[in-house]
Amino acid sequence: MYRQQTLAALAGGGSAEALQLAYSDIEEAWLEYLRRHNDGRGFVLLGHSQGTRMLRQLLRKVIDPDATVRRRLISGVLLGGNVTVRKGSTAGGDFQNVPACTREAQTGCVFAWSTFNETPPSNSRYGRVPAQDTSGFGLPAGPDYEVLCTNPASPAANERTPLTTYLRSEPYPGVLGALLVQMYGGPQPSAPTPWLQPADRYTGRCEQRDGANVLMIEPIGNARKLNPAPDPSWGLHLADGNIALGDLVGEVRKQATAYGQAQRPRVRMTTVYGRGRGRCVRGNLRLGVAGADVRSVRRTEFRLARRLVIRDRVAPFKTTIKRSRLKRGIRFRIRAAVTMVDGRAVRLGKTLRACR
Repeated sequence: MYRQQTLAALAGGGSAEALQLAYSDIEEAWLEYLRRHNDGRGFVLLGHSQGTRMLRQLLRKVIDPDATVRRRLISGVLLGGNVTVRKGSTAGGDFQNVPACTREAQTGCVFAWSTFNETPPSNSRYGRVPAQDTSGFGLPAGPDYEVLCTNPASPAANERTPLTTYLRSEPYPGVLGALLVQMYGGPQPSAPTPWLQPADRYTGRCEQRDGANVLMIEPIGNARKLNPAPDPSWGLHLADGNIALGDLVGEVRKQATAYGQAQRPRVRMTTVYGRGRGRCVRGNLRLGVAGADVRSVRRTEFRLARRLVIRDRVAPFKTTIKRSRLKRGIRFRIRAAVTMVDGRAVRLGKTLRACR
């Protein structure tokens, strides 16, 4: 939670003081999260409109310069907030080290777009880099930069592709609900289920129109034409998060899978025992878990063949199997199932032989 500006304040242009007050909440919460709750896990940042302004500054100031924390960034979803890059580049604007997402399953990158279905007017709030920064954050401004647009349905080729739209089915309350009626030209789609996929479908592609870099959508078949709301300078800002939500969820799922595969915990099973001829197990067998990430282990299960020996939730995750439990001259399999504090699981195993 942070102290947002009201819709009336935004319509009037907002203020740098209000933005900086809001950001102070965001940074404090983020640092608290890192200290007490992250436990070394990967993370995804999600923001829209004011939220994207907050995350642009958080990434720029706190995450982008810190290689240790930056390695945990699975992706940032920064919609409707004019993320900037240096012209002709995928980075070098808001962030020096975090680039745009330009291929499937890429990690440590950001998605960003603002949705329009007609050329943004000259006074458009989105798609163009301002001549000077008015946020008080020192964000990039001027002709050397451009607003980033990534195509959620075709991040590599940016082909005009059908988008997968998902909506909440209940009517949105208040002023935003009224603006959604304006955007749809009537009641928004509804269904008895909590979520729905509208019959109206659209294609999308990042395009540069009159100096603005935006996600341009076009109707498929008889899909209704969406209206800018509250006025053409906003474009289809209210649709940014939902117009390609299915595509976005799919992409983030691929990123999370790729991140998990690349971040296999550095743990190993240790075995200590008195060795006989042929290096067979002569005495008691002592088992343990070691490695660079052992401090992030939540619990460990040791099994002899398929029989549970111990389920241990307390470090240092060691146990002993007495020699009397091992059949003389028989090979046996020791297994360890290690669960990390971030939920990742590692299976370890070793085959040994008891001395005759």
